[in-house]
Amino acid sequence: MRKSQKKYEEDAAGWLAREDRGLSESERAALTAWLDADTNHRVAYLELKAVWRRADRLRALHAPGMRPVPVRHIQHSGRMIWRIAAAFLLVIAIGVGGVMVWHTPETWYTTGVGETQSIRLTDGTGIQLNTDTRLSAKENGNSRVVKLDHGEAYFDVVHDASHPFVVIAGNRKITDVGTKFTVRKDNDSVDVAIIEGSVKVEALNGAADNAMVYGKAGEVVVARKENALVTGTSPQKIENATSWRRGQLVFNQETLADIAQEFNRYNQKQMVVVGLARDLRMGGTFRATNPEAFAGLLRKGLRLKVEETNTSIIISN
Repeated sequence: MRKSQKKYEEDAAGWLAREDRGLSESERAALTAWLDADTNHRVAYLELKAVWRRADRLRALHAPGMRPVPVRHIQHSGRMIWRIAAAFLLVIAIGVGGVMVWHTPETWYTTGVGETQSIRLTDGTGIQLNTDTRLSAKENGNSRVVKLDHGEAYFDVVHDASHPFVVIAGNRKITDVGTKFTVRKDNDSVDVAIIEGSVKVEALNGAADNAMVYGKAGEVVVARKENALVTGTSPQKIENATSWRRGQLVFNQETLADIAQEFNRYNQKQMVVVGLARDLRMGGTFRATNPEAFAGLLRKGLRLKVEETNTSIIISN
């Protein structure tokens, strides 16, 4: 379990313990503020509360002679509470003939600017996170669900028709139909590039279009708010779009303004292009995390003016 997720759950356990012994008015307000501050707080709180409620029901049904352990007498340490909760659930599983209460939390993965991360789920599916990406994964016996909060990720899915692999990104649900694909989410925009197989993309939560679209290998699904479009592209463009997996950026006669914007996704030092230089077109392969080297090529090869500060690289004619 990632440290950040563990912290959410330890905090939630602490609130549940205080809630059991009774909250003062100020504590009740503090709990409400904590729940409203972050969706992860609310998820951890509700999931842990559901587990303990199910445990109480099983204990009442199958072990009427057992004396309840009052949580109010437990030391209010998140780690201790979790150990007791885990042990208690194990006792229930054994005591009632193998009835198991199973809690499957979301696991969050995050990359910073310029970082990538490779993970492998328990089903063998491989995921690679691009720069500045936040993603959660949750697996259980019936489904595999990944939520892309922001950023971009590559998926190499182990296909299982009876246990669909789903990616939630914004107001879109992307379902694997045996494939390798990338998903990129920027604000209200979701782009899906299919490398192998096919995907189904549909709207969530009663969105206006509600229509499903299918994309196959060599196609890109572009979703903007209520609209979704499937477009064909060349294998080379698909390859270029996934070059970040090798730490590279590949451009083919794109404007310097667009190139700078892409570099800025991977670097704290931001590239700023001003004047007529913004419309210059060029191509090539460059290291994503070395904008200084790219700026040096512009200075020497195109005779552009390059000014560098601690936080930016300013390029002009």
